[in-house]
Amino acid sequence: MNTKTKNSNYKKKTSIRSGLLKILIPIAIVPLLFVIIFVSMRIYTYLENQANNYYNTLLSQVSANIDFVYKQYALTITNMFKISIVKNTLQSQPYTSKEQERVLCENMYGTETIDFGLRKTAQEKIDGYAYIYEIDRKSLIDKTNYKLHYLNDNSGRPVDPYYEKLLKDPLFLKVKQNNNIRLVFGKLQNDTIPGIDGDKKTVFIFPYYPNPPQNPNDTFSKFMLIVLHKDFIPNFYKKINPLKFGTLYILDKFNNIIAYNHPATSKIDHFDDSDYYEYDEKTKNYVLTEGDEKNPKDELLKFEDYTMLNSDFNILKESSVLNILQKEDVQNGDEINYKKEFVTYKGKTFLTIFKKSDISGTKFIYFHPIKQLQKPIFEIISILFILAIIVILLVIIISIRYSTNFTDPIKLLVEATQIVAKGNYSHLIGTPKNNNEINDLTDNFNLMIRNIKSYQDKLLSAEREKSELELASRIQTCLLPELISNPFYEMTAIMFPASEVGGDYYDIIGEQNGRVWFGIGDVSGHGLTSGLIMMMAQTAFNTILLNNPNIASSDLISEVNKVMYQNIKQRLGEDHFMTLSFMVAEPDGNVRYSGAHLDLLIYRKKTKKAERVGTFGIWLGLLPDIKESTNEQSFKLESGDLFLLYTDGLIEAKNKENEQYDMGRLVKKLEEYGDKANVKDIEDEIIKDVFNFLNEQKDDITIVIARKK
Repeated sequence: MNTKTKNSNYKKKTSIRSGLLKILIPIAIVPLLFVIIFVSMRIYTYLENQANNYYNTLLSQVSANIDFVYKQYALTITNMFKISIVKNTLQSQPYTSKEQERVLCENMYGTETIDFGLRKTAQEKIDGYAYIYEIDRKSLIDKTNYKLHYLNDNSGRPVDPYYEKLLKDPLFLKVKQNNNIRLVFGKLQNDTIPGIDGDKKTVFIFPYYPNPPQNPNDTFSKFMLIVLHKDFIPNFYKKINPLKFGTLYILDKFNNIIAYNHPATSKIDHFDDSDYYEYDEKTKNYVLTEGDEKNPKDELLKFEDYTMLNSDFNILKESSVLNILQKEDVQNGDEINYKKEFVTYKGKTFLTIFKKSDISGTKFIYFHPIKQLQKPIFEIISILFILAIIVILLVIIISIRYSTNFTDPIKLLVEATQIVAKGNYSHLIGTPKNNNEINDLTDNFNLMIRNIKSYQDKLLSAEREKSELELASRIQTCLLPELISNPFYEMTAIMFPASEVGGDYYDIIGEQNGRVWFGIGDVSGHGLTSGLIMMMAQTAFNTILLNNPNIASSDLISEVNKVMYQNIKQRLGEDHFMTLSFMVAEPDGNVRYSGAHLDLLIYRKKTKKAERVGTFGIWLGLLPDIKESTNEQSFKLESGDLFLLYTDGLIEAKNKENEQYDMGRLVKKLEEYGDKANVKDIEDEIIKDVFNFLNEQKDDITIVIARKK
């Protein structure tokens, strides 16, 4: 064969191989890459939406917590100004001597052991320093044309705010110029509050009006200023770890920064010293110092995570951010419009979440790096693209001789990715017979699908648990009875559900003859099942009582137990039980009761003492028949006597030292407030004491009070 013939054959072979490659590569590779990109985009969009909703929820939680404290402070300050000695002192005539000024002020301040003084309230209820300014009164002692009252312990008194700057501050002028504003929260201008941390502290300003303003021009001459500790706001978010992956700014009405979570390092005295790496103020970047690891084992954020963060306050001056800060949250029924916003600053793009509280006026803006959302899928996509390149090389090498064997697995993979793209994350690919790179591609694809499926299952499980708890909470609260009017008894009742439904139950049913039935109990466990069991008890109680109004309380307990046992054990197949007591109060004060629950508390008006009356019996749902073990007991209420029912969430409430509220404390409070004219006031005082005591509510708290008229 001559040289010309050899060249012709070579060109022919090259043409055939090129043709095969032109056919096989698009068929095998392009669809694969297209589907991978499409699925990746779908996954990314899904993660983006989930992140947007999730961080909206977190900001709503922080906002709700701040609003709750805002309302508590408003109530506390209002009550402080309602104290008679405070009103009399503030409305007294100008001081005639230093001694008169000193005596009047000391009476108003009180001490930490005097209930009517302001100092005790300031020490116990205010996380900061409290001042009362009287603009229209001169101080003979201080030799000033105004009077300043410092309400905290003088031993730790800081340098007072600058009076002249305070009166010119925009936050103060906002209250001064609008008598519809009764409380404002925010940050004063720099240097108004002296000290190293003065510009980091937030304040409350509460104007005092002896009488409600009648005209728009009516203003005040006295006001309270509360300077909060610098960590007051950070305490609401610094334990929420997911927020650390982005930058949170909390602003007041004038867009002054109240608090933020990044940067915060040991070199800078910021609000929350939680950053692992040092921060360079000049370059606005985190830096690795000697001994630092990029991936420390015990740290939540790695160095790569810190490099994604925005750490420059100037982002808030960007026009796109300023436009966001002018927006209001859009309310649509009970749902908030979680519209996605994106901001690009210094080459970094952030998912931007914005919230504004209509109560406190506080604004929350959170910048979450888009790269954080991309991280979960980048590794999978990288593996798939590397394997795709390997596949292309293999196709070029063996396309002619092994085209069929090679393209079949690729087609199978393409079909599988198309199925996954439609949302079927349960579809896996069988391993091909040939031991080559296609096996690796298949295994990694299956691994990706398993990871996606696992992530999807976790999200669905979390949503189901959330829905279950919400349903259980609605069941628990919607079944609570309304208070009835009765000529022989004054009654009140209240329940405070915990974050996880605890299964508390109470019921009050009045009859036309003046007799009143009471029921109180607690289902074991938490969640939807406990809520359903509580609903069964309520239904059984009402049904049996409707059919037999004159039934004895012991028989009522026995009949309800039969229903509960059949439903819990035989139908639901659960191991739950329920403590439950029923009692009926006659018009003459005789009270008959049965069932096993916590001790009854009876307050005797004559002796001013509380009695503990035990309940005897068996918990409901354990045995099919408890009639022989259930007896009816009774006691007598005289006029002014009352009984108190409660659940274990009250006496087992724990403080920061892990101490329980316990029965002794409850008895003491009942004896202290038992003679109040209104049973609602008794209930309020006890509940107030319980919530001042406890650190975190972990169980439902229920209380029922009935007093014989």
